[in-house]
Amino acid sequence: HLNRAVKLEPNEATSLFAFGLLESAERNYEAALSNFKQAHALASDSTPILVQLVVNAMRANRTQIAVDAANKLLQLKPDDSEFLYLLGAASLQHGSLTAAQNALERYTVQRPDDPRACLALGITFARQHEKNEQAKRQFEKCLKLDPTNVEARYQMGLILKSEGDVEKAISMFEEATRGDSQHANVLRDLGSLYLQTGAELKAREVLERAVALNAEDPETHFLLSRLYNLIGESSLAKQHLALFQKIKGQREKLSSP
Repeated sequence: HLNRAVKLEPNEATSLFAFGLLESAERNYEAALSNFKQAHALASDSTPILVQLVVNAMRANRTQIAVDAANKLLQLKPDDSEFLYLLGAASLQHGSLTAAQNALERYTVQRPDDPRACLALGITFARQHEKNEQAKRQFEKCLKLDPTNVEARYQMGLILKSEGDVEKAISMFEEATRGDSQHANVLRDLGSLYLQTGAELKAREVLERAVALNAEDPETHFLLSRLYNLIGESSLAKQHLALFQKIKGQREKLSSP
């Protein structure tokens, strides 16, 4: 029905917007983005269209489009708290840390008890290594607001790991896995610390769970290769080393100009 509507009225933003929502619901984010861009060209001041542009551009990893759309939203409504959050999140994904920090700090003034804000702001600080203490304060705030916040606990663990506080990092990751046993990155990073501390049996359990959840993560394959070499299972070690090299090579090829 939407295909017919677009053919009958190709310059109707409403049909294109609805089509974009359908594509987004089916996780076809590039297709959704194409529809929202066409809708935006026809209705450039529509905030619902711009919001969907930001969200779907982020999901499609088209970060510059997301940042541009978020900036347009704030031009239309400079003090809208949700638009500030979208700009902060989009800027963080784009790697524009100063812009992300500015937007998210403004957002926290308006909504100090929103756990999304302390999480995003904490990650922004954590990516600036000299601001680890500020990052920790944000993640601690998140955990006070919501003790079940797995992502805040995971991010805190990553900082502790980077600082060499292995014992506390392991504790933080273990607590995170109790909150979400399907979080592949937590399992992977916990496995790397188990491996580092000589707990090969524990490392094997969590790394095999991690690779079952996300077989496309090259780091998990590399860690499994190391683990299997350590415990004398050379055939498995070779398999995972080959998978690591294959996935890494594919990603390098995609990222090259």
